[in-house]
Amino acid sequence: MEPHICLYKDRIEIVLIKSNRDYVVPNQEIHEYGYDAYIITDNQVEMEKDFRKLGVKIVRPLLTTDPITIELF
Repeated sequence: MEPHICLYKDRIEIVLIKSNRDYVVPNQEIHEYGYDAYIITDNQVEMEKDFRKLGVKIVRPLLTTDPITIELF
């Protein structure tokens, strides 16, 4: 089992896993696919507003990438 911690708030679960590398490498670079975080919510617009209020840097606003996926970068 990998060293990890699980964080919970409301219906959100965030799992952080200790890397087996000495430096941070994006999943895209290691596996050639995927993202480093997935967040599932019923209200993406409200979540984006909350992030902005907290000063989270959002590189690109919400966008639809296929018929069922809305992404925030």
